[in-house]
Amino acid sequence: MIHTLSSTMVFALAQDGRAVHIDEVPNGSKCECLCPACQSPLIAKNGGEERAHHFAHDGRVEDQFCSETALHFAAKQIVADNKNVLLPSPTLLSSEGGSIMEFSEVLIEHRLNISTDDHLHIVADCFGVSGSKSLIIEIAVHHEVDLTKLMKIESLGIPSIEISLRDFANISWNWESLTHQVLYSAQRRKWLWQPITDSEELSVEEEIVTPVLETNQKEWIFDIGGRWVWVKKLPYGNIKVFHRPNDYVRNIVQPLCQNRGFWNPKYNCWVVFDRFQDDVLSSLSQSGRILSH
Repeated sequence: MIHTLSSTMVFALAQDGRAVHIDEVPNGSKCECLCPACQSPLIAKNGGEERAHHFAHDGRVEDQFCSETALHFAAKQIVADNKNVLLPSPTLLSSEGGSIMEFSEVLIEHRLNISTDDHLHIVADCFGVSGSKSLIIEIAVHHEVDLTKLMKIESLGIPSIEISLRDFANISWNWESLTHQVLYSAQRRKWLWQPITDSEELSVEEEIVTPVLETNQKEWIFDIGGRWVWVKKLPYGNIKVFHRPNDYVRNIVQPLCQNRGFWNPKYNCWVVFDRFQDDVLSSLSQSGRILSH
């Protein structure tokens, strides 16, 4: 049975470095477990029937961040142990998942360098390898992948998905139920970056659903025909519109920005005057979908 509690921690770090469930360990301090977030000793409270079984910090007030980190830790281990995951639907309108990808190896907290610059890298929650193919798998519990990491993922050019568990951080899971949600629940996953061929671009565009756009932000990212367009608010009010070289995207973006700003050859981007911001954002959202804002 699944019970709901506030700040419920049902997974912890065992002495061998693996995640363990509350029902797998002895009661009390005999569990010899640590909190994956703060590394503090935990007490297993699994001997009574009044409340759902859970871990508690020894002499400390419970912290929501710790329980979320424990869930995140367990979800990564599930992917690594099972070595497979359901991919999101390859189309934008379908709520069904795609195919299941099998891996020969899954690395947890794997660093991927974008260039020789030590600062240009990401750390993937899970990195699955299947022959010559690979997949970045992000688990969203604390927060979703931010714009900076999205841009780095696009630069890597590695297919990437995100599995969302944000609304289940306060639920007392068992291994079976959490495994199903992490590996096979179609509604919990989306593409962060998906390679697409030029011949597929028009068919993708036809399936676009116009998203709800929030204009009172500082950064936006749009997927247009499988290519990304970044928009950023500049300090003096104008916006910067940037995309990597691609004729398909240029033919959409250039007419939107011309006569509303100017081309900046130094940074290879359009600078659009602030009074045209809402018009440009609205047109971009109608031409694609919002990935982040």
